[in-house]
Amino acid sequence: QWVREHSGKLPKERPKAATAEDKCEHALAQWLHRLRQKCRKGEMQEDDLRHLQREVPEMSEKVGAWLSNASAFERQVTKLQQWVREHSGKLPKERPKAATAEDKCEHALAQWLHRLRQKCRKGEMQEDDLRHLQREVPEMSEKVGAWLSNASAFERQVTKLQQWVREHS
Repeated sequence: QWVREHSGKLPKERPKAATAEDKCEHALAQWLHRLRQKCRKGEMQEDDLRHLQREVPEMSEKVGAWLSNASAFERQVTKLQQWVREHSGKLPKERPKAATAEDKCEHALAQWLHRLRQKCRKGEMQEDDLRHLQREVPEMSEKVGAWLSNASAFERQVTKLQQWVREHS
C-alpha cells in the first residue's frame, strides 16, 4: 500500500524522521533491511520472498538480487581478490588523486576496506562476512584478525615485539 501511495517508490531509512509519514517510511525501510539480512543468511522462505515480489512488483528486482548468491559484499570480495592477484599479493591503497582507471579502482577498493574496518570497530559487521573475506583473500587475514580482536595498533606492536624478543633471546 505504501509503495502505491508513493508512485512506486520504495521506502528509505529516515533516522531523523519527524513526521508520522517519515516514521512509517523509516519503519518499512528497516523491515526491508532486516528481510535482506535474513535472506543473505538463508533464513527466509523463498515462497515468502516470491509472495513479496508478486504483491509489490516494485520489489521484484531487489528480491531477485537478494536471491542471487552474489551479494554486494561478495562482489566486492571478488573484485578485491582479483585486484590482489593481479598485483602480486599487495592490498590496495587509497589514492585520492587517482588519475587512471586502475588507480581509481585501487582507491575505491581501499575505501571499501576502510569502511569495512570502521563497521567492524562499531560492531556492525557480520563475523561470517569477515571470515569469508579472510578465506577468499588470504592477504587480508592478518588485518581482519586485528579488526576482530579490537587490539589497538600499539597493542599489536607490543605483541610483535614480545614475539621478536622470544625468538631472538
